[in-house]
Amino acid sequence: MKLLSAVVSTLSISPFTGIYNYVPMNDQSTDVYYFSFSYEIAISSIINLALFLFLIMPLVV
Repeated sequence: MKLLSAVVSTLSISPFTGIYNYVPMNDQSTDVYYFSFSYEIAISSIINLALFLFLIMPLVV
């Protein structure tokens, strides 16, 4: 049950962090590399899942 809770929390938070970090095409500067929206979601989901599994899940009784 804790594992399912960690996965659901990760999947619900990752899109919000991807939207927060995304820079629209009109606001992008030249000669600067910006990550795509799907990359932002993938990386944030990996980071969030690691945080939930190893830091938050052991704290929940």
